[in-house]
Order: sequence, then C-alpha cells, then structure tokens
Amino acid sequence: MQTRTKKKLAFIDHSFHRVTRSSEFFQEILRYEYEITVFFDDAWRGGPAVDPRIINAESFDVVLFWQSLPSPFNILRLTCNNLFWVPMYDSEQYRSPISWRALRRLGLKVICFSKALYEITRRFELSSLYAQYFPEPLEPIVSHEGIRVFLWQRVNKIDWPLVKRILAANNINKIVLKADPDPNFAFTEPTAEDIERFGIEVVRDLKVSSGASHADYLRLLSKCNVFIAPRLAEGIGMAFLEAMAMGMCVVGLDRPTMNEYIIPGKNGFLFDPRHVDPIDLANFAECGRRARTGIARGRAEWQSSRSVILRFVSEAFPEKPSCWNAALALLFWEGGRVSHKLSSRP
Repeated sequence: MQTRTKKKLAFIDHSFHRVTRSSEFFQEILRYEYEITVFFDDAWRGGPAVDPRIINAESFDVVLFWQSLPSPFNILRLTCNNLFWVPMYDSEQYRSPISWRALRRLGLKVICFSKALYEITRRFELSSLYAQYFPEPLEPIVSHEGIRVFLWQRVNKIDWPLVKRILAANNINKIVLKADPDPNFAFTEPTAEDIERFGIEVVRDLKVSSGASHADYLRLLSKCNVFIAPRLAEGIGMAFLEAMAMGMCVVGLDRPTMNEYIIPGKNGFLFDPRHVDPIDLANFAECGRRARTGIARGRAEWQSSRSVILRFVSEAFPEKPSCWNAALALLFWEGGRVSHKLSSRP
C-alpha cells in the first residue's frame, strides 16, 4: 500500500522553547498530517528573526507562528496562503485594539489555549479556534500527609514574601523554593530566620537555562503537595497543569489561565493579587485529588479535539490579503505600537 505524502509545515517558535520544549505537545498533533520543520525566532532578545525568504524557498503548505509574531511587513512577504498564529494570553493581554484590527487584515488564523484570549480574538473578528490543553495524569501521585509547599520563583511579584503571606493561616511542614527565575527577573532570598522557621529548602541546581532534566524536576516536585503557580498570567500554564496532574493542590492568581482550570476550594485556590489574604488550606488534600481527576477527564477531551484542530489547520484562506488590506494592516500596526505592551519573555 502506498504511503500518503505528508504536507509541509513551517513551525516558527520562540527560541526560549529550544530548551523548554513547551511547544512539543502541539507539534505531536501536527505530525499526524504534516512534515514539520522548526525555525527558532531569536528577535525577542535582540537576535535574528526568521527570514521570510528562507520560508518561501521551501514552499510550505502551512506556516505557523508559535507565540511570537514577526512584523506585518515580513508576514506579507510570505507566499504561503495558510498562515497560523498561536498566541499566548500572558504576552497578548495588553495588545491594543488598533493592533488587533491590523492582525485581522493580515490573513492569519488563530488557535487560542486561553478562553479569555479566544474571546478577544472573536471580538476583533479573527478566524479563531479555542482548545483547552490537558497533560496526561502523572505518576507518582503525591502524598497528602502534611502541607509541603513548592514555589518555582520565576517572576519577582510571586516570591517568598508573597507566599509567606498566603500561608500565614496554616501549619507548614516543608517549603521548597526553586531558585530559577525567568530572564530579566531575580530570585528573592528568604531570611535565615524564615529558613529555620518554615523548613525552607532552596534548590539552585535545576535551572532551565542549564538544560536541567525534566525528570529531576518532577522528582523534586513530588516531594511537595501544594504548588504555587509561578506567574501573574499564563499562556497555557504547563507548570501548574503538571502539578495538578500529580495530585497537587495549586494556589494561583485569579487570572487566565489559572482561573480557567481552578475552581476555588474545589480543585485548588485562587487569590486576588491586589488584596492578598491568607488562604486556609485545610482541604488541600481533597483539592489535590480532584485536580488530578479533572486532568484525567480533560485529557480525554483534549485527545478528542485532535481532528478538529487538524481540520482547522488545513482550511487555508482562499487568497492573500489585498494590497488595500495590507496597507491598512501596516497603518493600524504602526498606530498601535505605542500602546501594545508586548511581553518579551517566554
């Protein structure tokens, strides 16, 4: 039997994901129907962007941008008619209305992993699909004996002093602080008094930038049973989803995507960053068990969405944007640059 030749897809990824491999789960779906060539865009830190001429030379059937977008000028230089963008809520929450209108005129289709972001794209009439990701339930399931807290400090506003306020109403057995901040952020050192009082273990040798083993990270994570979601907002939220998949009780900000997965007091807890009050973790064990059950149920739904995603990817726009639309897109884009606070971090 003759093997069907797969179509070709250019996957243009944020270069930080070369280490984290956080887009790999989506590439696995695309590989069912596409031969994928990955290009890493380094423009976010002043490096080279992906040259449209290289993409055009390969005659790809689909060009997909993961998280970062090139300039509208470079988008318009692409000869492929099937252009995709997978934006992240944390990077795009401040994009201006003018800039969204520019994107609508560039012939981009959009896949959103945040319901809040999907609603924004629909408001500006982009051709969009919403898909909520769930990982596989992980083993081992954590022990729920005693409250043992894990914080991977990635940004400065979610650090040990904040977590100390959140935990004030609870008897804590252990705290693990992973000292591995995202680019442009710094780790907040706990005081010697707090280290002694709360039994804090500071882990400094599992850094993403050094290519730390993910298996080693999961082993460290499994020592705890309460997970502090490490960011102010998420694009997907791989870190806290993995924690839920192990049966951990996640405590996160009441913002996307944390509040799109967590029901306070049922499968985790949410807090208001403007008014941080202590959280009573008395039922943390039940929350952790429900979190893992919810991940297992959501995983089945995610796997069943594969055909919908692939069908959406295959449906190309009938033609490239007209010169008039292209000119308006460039005009709108330039007009919105000042107000678009595009995040530069991964």
